[in-house]
Amino acid sequence: VARGLRRRAAAAAAAVLAELSAVAEAKVHGPEVEGCVLNVSFLLDRRAERRFHGVVERFAAGHRDRVELLLTGPLPCYSFAEGQV
Repeated sequence: VARGLRRRAAAAAAAVLAELSAVAEAKVHGPEVEGCVLNVSFLLDRRAERRFHGVVERFAAGHRDRVELLLTGPLPCYSFAEGQV
């Protein structure tokens, strides 16, 4: 059962990553967070922000029974800065 749940979580993460990456200029994977399957920062052109939010809302609504999708931002783009420590 646990293996099946991990497989389903990985499939959902891959699907949302593909959909959101198509709207974003770039993406960076964040650190692992306990209980979180995917932690990613997306770099957006300001003009794409509304479209990005729409993709998030549609994906969350379409997978409500299987996925909890949390969106935070906009935030400063520290994750994309050169020379990160």
